[in-house]
Amino acid sequence: MKLVCNSRDIGHLLHNPVIADAQPLPDSSGILTAIYFDTPDQALRRAGMSLRIREHQGRLVQTIKAEQGPRGVAFDRAEWETEVDGTLDQTAARKTPLQPFVDDEATRVQIRPLFTVRTRRHAFLVGRDNSAIELVLDRTIVAAGERSDQVTEIELELKDGEPRALFLTVKDLLGAAPMRLSMLAKSERGYRLLDAFPAQPVKAAHAAVPAGEQSANAFQMIAAETLSQIVQNEELLRSYGDPEALHQMRVGFRRLRTALSFFKEMLAGSETRGIRKELRRAAKLLAEARDLDVLHQRLHENGTLESSQAALDEVEEQRNRAYATLAQNLDKPRFKKALLRAAIWIEAGTWLTDASARTVRARDRPVEKLARRALARRWNRIRRDAKRIDDLSTEKRHKFRMRIKALRYGSEFFADTFKGRARGSRRKSLLKSLEQLQDILGEMNDLTVRRRLLPSLVDSRAEADAARLQTLMRRAGVAARRLRSAKPFWN
Repeated sequence: MKLVCNSRDIGHLLHNPVIADAQPLPDSSGILTAIYFDTPDQALRRAGMSLRIREHQGRLVQTIKAEQGPRGVAFDRAEWETEVDGTLDQTAARKTPLQPFVDDEATRVQIRPLFTVRTRRHAFLVGRDNSAIELVLDRTIVAAGERSDQVTEIELELKDGEPRALFLTVKDLLGAAPMRLSMLAKSERGYRLLDAFPAQPVKAAHAAVPAGEQSANAFQMIAAETLSQIVQNEELLRSYGDPEALHQMRVGFRRLRTALSFFKEMLAGSETRGIRKELRRAAKLLAEARDLDVLHQRLHENGTLESSQAALDEVEEQRNRAYATLAQNLDKPRFKKALLRAAIWIEAGTWLTDASARTVRARDRPVEKLARRALARRWNRIRRDAKRIDDLSTEKRHKFRMRIKALRYGSEFFADTFKGRARGSRRKSLLKSLEQLQDILGEMNDLTVRRRLLPSLVDSRAEADAARLQTLMRRAGVAARRLRSAKPFWN
């Protein structure tokens, strides 16, 4: 698990009991200099791998790393290490994910040094609950050509024992200094300096939850993946101010809160209530900037009168202010702690140790039982709302759209829980119908948001907006009837 802090806080961290009472590891401390290799088109990076040679205390070690499945809030990577003489040992790639790349001569001859990473490291061994955790404080300079980046990180690696011990150790560090959760590997910082292939916003990954999985484990798999989506897009938003990264970050918050609602029976307690509150608050910080992004895009798409220069200038000014405010909020300790505490809670929260009979039953229940009931409950409510869609107020239509999103996310969470060709076909059909109606309702909501954010256009657009709303209402009615005829895939 990786945390980012300010270099001036190293002293405070060294005096924290977690580190002060830990066993120093002089053989793992000192200066580490690494050279990272890839092809010019970054074939290894795109395959989820990194290749480096690192020098430490006169010893040169080649390391191949490969991601293992969707990312959670902690890195889960396979590693293969080989001592080398300073040049790449391609024979060490055998039986690793790198082998196809070195076996292909056209690719092999293109693998070359791309950037360097120089780190001053303090390493410690932390013992907790019969588990062993290596904790390192790293001050790092990444250099690619004439460009460089500096970062101070705390990395914790579970060497032996239970993952829960690692997350509880992070919890004990929270008061030592302001820090935030990070999913950005040192190698990725180097790639970003190259800037030839800018990082893409991170969309929802697939947390494969099989039938028979205990509900507690299933929740951890799903929640960790959704939080990872938030954190990875936060990194992009911080670095580039990317509107799509903001959108995907907001999607991540909604997916995480949806997961909490699906598994709420086993997530009782004051700690959970506090996590829900902080996640809700953190998500709201993104709302204004995202609404202005959508409005800005709509104005550009629609053209003519609606896209008058005055309107565009007004939205652009509001948008710049919203992004500046958002950047300030992302750097506040409360936001950083919200994500970090959520990560700890997912993996080591008190919900896992609640001994009440009801909670224990809910945690141990096979996930398909929980999912079937939760999906059916939401589906029945959506079908009722779809039947009376013409009578829904603006506010109720918005809530209806949120319920549709929740059912979509739930259907994606449990795709592997209800397998089979027929179920897969029904799931795709249902998702398509949900998405169609959601998009129509979303455009209707955009009209409402535009009136709020850009009142100068209300009078001039009143007739056109009324006509567009009527068209959307007719389309919504058709889409709602189609949705009501869809077949649930969880039966």
